[in-house]
Order: sequence, then structure tokens, then C-alpha cells
Amino acid sequence: MESMDGNIALYQHTPTTHTELAYDVELAVNRVLRLPELLELVLVHLPQREILISQRVSRAFRDSVRGSILLQRALFLAPNWRLEGEPGWSTPGQKPVNNRMLLRAFPSHYPTVSLVIVNDSPTPEEYETGRRGSTSKSWDVSVSFPADSISNCSPAVSYPEASWRSMYLCQPPCADLYLERRYQKSIRPAMIRENGITMGELVDETMGAKDKGVWHQSYISSDGDWHFVGTIKVTPT
Repeated sequence: MESMDGNIALYQHTPTTHTELAYDVELAVNRVLRLPELLELVLVHLPQREILISQRVSRAFRDSVRGSILLQRALFLAPNWRLEGEPGWSTPGQKPVNNRMLLRAFPSHYPTVSLVIVNDSPTPEEYETGRRGSTSKSWDVSVSFPADSISNCSPAVSYPEASWRSMYLCQPPCADLYLERRYQKSIRPAMIRENGITMGELVDETMGAKDKGVWHQSYISSDGDWHFVGTIKVTPT
């Protein structure tokens, strides 16, 4: 339609019915979800499990989740050494984040994060004056796993390509785990991974370790589990 001065007048479509309004809203949502950057902003606010299963929606969703460092960190599939985006903590720094998805896969063997007080040995000066050694605080991750076999393991957990196998125990990832029994920790780490230990690596190392004699059986507790503990290092921001 031409205006009085001969220019083309542009009119914006205004929906007149609920059906048209719903169509326009759906169209706008589809446009947003086609943009990986905007889709990432939407998905990052979802619970961990919802992000994981959102990859079934379409190839675009799957590609967005796999290509986003924010979403990979949220799924514990990429390390978050500085805990970016997580709430702060005063002492001894930001609290590491538990991987709650592992609670669904391994209800009885779920890694937990706790604040511990470390008593250091007294220095020569402290010893001479009769003072105790200094104390410090740190974040530790603890996890137990059967020395024999996993009981009541669902087929989904046993699937070789299951996502939990690539997930870290916590954020930031723990790089080493020590065997522990009755508060006595092994001298050397039972596992070391510079880039962080995944649940799959823990399971693979643990299964068969008793028969192979990889670790001393005195570390098997009365409940038949190996108990591991490791310190989590949060890189200061």
C-alpha cells in the first residue's frame, strides 16, 4: 500500500485471534531456539538432568549442548577449575559442587564433598616451644565403591556409552584419590589424573582391583567397600 508521498508504507502484522497470537509466539520461540547462543542461555538454567535429556529434542539441541563449554561444565563433562558461575564461599574458598547425577546412577556410592580441618605437624620452632602445629581447612571429596561387584545395577547404568562414565566426581574435578580406612590414608594415591578423575575411571580401576591385588586388601572396610578420599583444589579467580 502506498502512502500520500508515494513511499511504500510498511505495516506490522497484529494478531487478532488467540490462534494467531499462539502461532506468532511459537514462531518467535522457534527463532530463538535456532540460535545456539540464545539456546545456551535457556538451557544453562535447567537442572542437570534436563540439560542431558534435552539432547534428544533435535540435532540442533544436541550440537548446542556438546558445543557449549558452559553446558559441558554444568554436566560435569568439562572441568570448571575456577568454579565460574557458582556462588562464593569465604573459607577456605568456594565450595566445590557435588555431581548429583551420579546419585541417580549410584545411590549408595555417591561422591560427597565436605569441609575438613587439617592438623599440620609442628615446625621445629613450634615443637621447641611446646606449641601445636598449625591447622588449615580444605575441601575433600569422599566416595566408596564395592570391592567385589555392583549390586542392583540397572541396564542404563551398565550401558558402555552411558554419560556418567565421562562425568567428573565434582567440580572442580579431583585429580587424585587416596584409599582410606578408619581415618588412615594411604601414603600414595590409588589414582592420579591430572585433568580430573571421572566416575568411569573410578569404576574401571576399582572393578577387579581386589582379585588383581592392585591395592592392599586391608583397605577394604567391614562393609566390603573401598573408601577413597581426595582434596579438591579450587583455582583462585
